[in-house]
Amino acid sequence: MKKYMLIVAAIAMLCGCTKENDLAPETEGAGVTEFTASIADDIATRTNISERKILWAQGDAISIDGNSYTAQSTGQTTTFTGTGAQKCADGKYHAYYPARMYSEGISSLPGDYPTTSVNTTPNYGLPMYAESETEALSFSNLTGVIALTMPATQLDHVSTITVYSDQRLNGAFTVASDGTLTFTSEAAASDARKVTLHYGSADGIQISGSRTFYIPVPAGSHTLAFMAEKTVNGTVTEKKMMTAKSAITIERNKLYSLNFTGKTQGTYAGHDWVQLWKDGPLFATMNYGAESSSDFGDRGAWSDSWDKWGTYWTIGAGKTDLQSIYSKTSLVYVNEDQTEGYTITGTEEGYTDNSIFLPVEAGSSASSWTEYWTCELNDKGQMRSLLLYPYWSTGQSMTALLNFAGSTSLSTTYYIRPVLAF
Repeated sequence: MKKYMLIVAAIAMLCGCTKENDLAPETEGAGVTEFTASIADDIATRTNISERKILWAQGDAISIDGNSYTAQSTGQTTTFTGTGAQKCADGKYHAYYPARMYSEGISSLPGDYPTTSVNTTPNYGLPMYAESETEALSFSNLTGVIALTMPATQLDHVSTITVYSDQRLNGAFTVASDGTLTFTSEAAASDARKVTLHYGSADGIQISGSRTFYIPVPAGSHTLAFMAEKTVNGTVTEKKMMTAKSAITIERNKLYSLNFTGKTQGTYAGHDWVQLWKDGPLFATMNYGAESSSDFGDRGAWSDSWDKWGTYWTIGAGKTDLQSIYSKTSLVYVNEDQTEGYTITGTEEGYTDNSIFLPVEAGSSASSWTEYWTCELNDKGQMRSLLLYPYWSTGQSMTALLNFAGSTSLSTTYYIRPVLAF
């Protein structure tokens, strides 16, 4: 039994020193109880972050190979106390901040940063790493940092900021001695390509003039988008979007300054989008495969891949959103570049300059229509499509011009008006 327990203990200690490979601890015992931790001068501080120093706060927690240590004071260098840390087989300690970034032998960048790490902590909750042969730890950034400045004219309170990328932003990683981070897998799910940061109480923090938020983004080429939310009594009352026209190259340990300019139209991954009402879908300004807004483009099936449009572009809007066209937009049947169709224009304040054109194949009876895919199934489990009728009778009501149908075939092809779905 004693031999068995020793084997279990050895396995547990082995799992506590994972970096690029599992490294068994060098010695046994209670481990070191005290470390001195500093924040390296070469990270994004001083001239990089508005002349501010990044500091430890009393109570900050770091993980040293799975053992939690707590900061005893505030400062750029402070003492961390705890128990259990031992050198690994490489003769070094491996330390992570925030502590929750390392658990059960796995290091992982968070996809969600709580208020306590990104608002009240003077190091902005930025992920950091240190390795050392002694009990003196010098931490460096694991990521690049985006300094996003939000003017009060955009939002007077901010509760959350979510960053989206076409590349991975969170998840399990390994780290080299120089601090280079490598994710252990590609971003299969969209949740792996976003990071949400929470600020203040349930209703966020107030912005007077402007405020800069510091957001960790791993090194790489990223096409980014930002969504900022305002809440009142815990309910989201306003959202603002900002999208990048093209990719930006992020380097570890460097800071990139951006001004938040939330708009109701923009460009993402080379494709223009427009919003027609508050919190409405972000419609592409032309069909899939089209070269202009009046071009029908290519027909496609639900089973087709839309990779050429890039991450976050989906096959279409849902029925509920499309039905809002009745009450939140105006429809005008026009001939644009010798193509008949509907110009749909926002009617709410702030959206009256926004419109899209949906081409419609001409017809002269109630059996004439043009079908577009939506992004959802109907109550029969069929793939739902939107039917747009040509304006063949002046007596038609608006609700008669838009209808919905279903298809059971994955190979059925219709036109597609992509929508950005963050």
